[in-house]
Amino acid sequence: MTLFILMLINIFPVLPLNMFTIYAEVEKSNMIQLPFDYIDRELRDLSIYQKYFPSMIEVKRLDDTKTSWTYEVDMPLAKAVRTTYVLEERRPSKGVVIFETLNSSSDYMFCMATIISHEPSKTELKIKMILKTTRESGSDIHFLAPIMGQKFISAQMKERLEEDLQTFLDKATNDLYTGFNNSKQ
Repeated sequence: MTLFILMLINIFPVLPLNMFTIYAEVEKSNMIQLPFDYIDRELRDLSIYQKYFPSMIEVKRLDDTKTSWTYEVDMPLAKAVRTTYVLEERRPSKGVVIFETLNSSSDYMFCMATIISHEPSKTELKIKMILKTTRESGSDIHFLAPIMGQKFISAQMKERLEEDLQTFLDKATNDLYTGFNNSKQ
């Protein structure tokens, strides 16, 4: 009988019933007193994301449509968690760029930058980001995760993502102003 049960387990592996998923979705925007075309051109340079987005260790182009983004999060009482996302880049319309994980990976990232012209020199930069991580067990993320729970860790991740995105918008905006002013000289 035991042999029969072992054979069934090998034929029909037990799938985890309670996957541990953390999820954060954030959207922020800044009004920038610069022309639409200038901002659109500057945001095509991937280095701006690595340069000004806290905890973004590396952003690099893999080919014409694929990019690799490595994001690191410091964890309390544990080592930092580093995740690399392979994202496909799409430009569905002028002023919109989307980077998104397209495979069925347990690590998902979505980043959409939208540039909206309000006046000739008044442009809104809006960025939406989603991060999702799924593991078989919460302890695969952090040894205290099963105790803290998915909701708590997701809320912490969202708070951290909001701070990082605001920092990115502030620093990138300052860089855009500096670059634009230097290009006029």
